[in-house]
Amino acid sequence: MFERLVLVWYWIGLNTLDLLTTNYGFQRGLIEANPIPRWLVQHFGVAGMYASKMVFTLIFAGVIVWLSRRYRYAWLALGLANLALALGILTNVFLIVRSGL
Repeated sequence: MFERLVLVWYWIGLNTLDLLTTNYGFQRGLIEANPIPRWLVQHFGVAGMYASKMVFTLIFAGVIVWLSRRYRYAWLALGLANLALALGILTNVFLIVRSGL
C-alpha cells in the first residue's frame, strides 16, 4: 500500500514541477507546445491553464485510487503517467536551458 501512496505523491509532485517549469518557460518567452493547455492559455489565460491542471491532477489521482479497487492495473497507469510527466518536465528544462536560462 505504501508504494501506491508514493505513486500518488509522485504524481502530485511531478505536476507541481511541471507547473513551475512551465511558468519559468513562459517568463523566458517560451510558448506551450501541448495543444490543450495552449488553447486554455489562449482562452482563459495562464491562470486558467494552471487551475485546470490542478483540478485534472487531483481528479486523475482520485480516479486511479477509485479504479484500483476493481482493477489492479490502475496503479500501472499512474506509474506510466508519472513517467510521461517526468519526460515532459525534462523537455521543459531542456527548452529553458536552450533558451539561455
